[in-house]
Amino acid sequence: VVSTQSTWGQPKNQKMKLLFFVALLALATSAQSHSYGANEETVAKSMSKYVEMMYYGTSSNVTWQYGENAFTLQRPEGERRFYVYVPKVYTDAHPIGVHFSFHGLGDTCENYGRGVGFSDYAEKMTPSFLYVYPCGYSGLIGTAWHAGTCCEQSTDDVQFVRDMLSFLQSNFHVNTSQIWSSGFSNGAMFSERLACEAADVFSAVASVSGVVCIEPGNSAGLTSCDKAFKRPVNVLQIHGDADPVVPWTGDAILGFPTVPDDMSAWATRNKCGSPSNETLITTDFYQTLYSDCGSNVSMELVRHKGGAHQWPMVTGFETTDYIARFFARSAGYN
Repeated sequence: VVSTQSTWGQPKNQKMKLLFFVALLALATSAQSHSYGANEETVAKSMSKYVEMMYYGTSSNVTWQYGENAFTLQRPEGERRFYVYVPKVYTDAHPIGVHFSFHGLGDTCENYGRGVGFSDYAEKMTPSFLYVYPCGYSGLIGTAWHAGTCCEQSTDDVQFVRDMLSFLQSNFHVNTSQIWSSGFSNGAMFSERLACEAADVFSAVASVSGVVCIEPGNSAGLTSCDKAFKRPVNVLQIHGDADPVVPWTGDAILGFPTVPDDMSAWATRNKCGSPSNETLITTDFYQTLYSDCGSNVSMELVRHKGGAHQWPMVTGFETTDYIARFFARSAGYN
């Protein structure tokens, strides 16, 4: 069933509507301008390399090849596109995990997927994985995901993800115990929604500059997640404490809880013990670990001191690498 209306309702007056629109516009602008640590020349080269590898299909037994492939699925809202990077180590004889990664509001799947560079890790890390970067629905406020109060609210994107996974299972030998999700901004919010509503599928999620914002938002949104949650999930959150778009201290108008409240709610769902004292990883990056979680899952918060709304790729801390290694550890690999 496709959701056509948010249960959060509309802002109560024109001033709130304006604030809501301006905040969403800022979120879109931030996403559009982000290069994820890859300059335009690098992304352009990767696009020219991959374009001849693209194949389109909508059912089982489609044609694919190693490297990047593009597929479409027919959905109630129309055709939806997604890219799948197949590493050279893949064979049908051995099951492989799947890493979905979701772009932010106003960004494109191509810019984001190639910019963050998880395909390199699919080739070199154990365990390897199919790297999937889907394209959000293009609506009135730009290309987005139905994460909750932000941002697209006319699509059932959770079902879209389930449909993509069914497609992958029909065409590849998928390891269903290693299904992961990561994302930035609106894509991070959507990854957290998947951990709430599709924990039967996902074993680990990583959220960069996002929080749970399921309708109706704020603390009630966290409660909505509680009700939908099915099993413990490994959770990594990376967030700048000076983020002006998805603030560390929350945004009640947009329905964003504080980052500490978001993580506390995840710790409760995962039946974790008390968090550790914050420790320095490298300059400006601080780690908090959560112990004794149910089903031996891991939970971790990385606070970027002075960090804005971004996917940090700096000396001493590369977000892409950090997420890839977190997922590998969640699957039992060091």
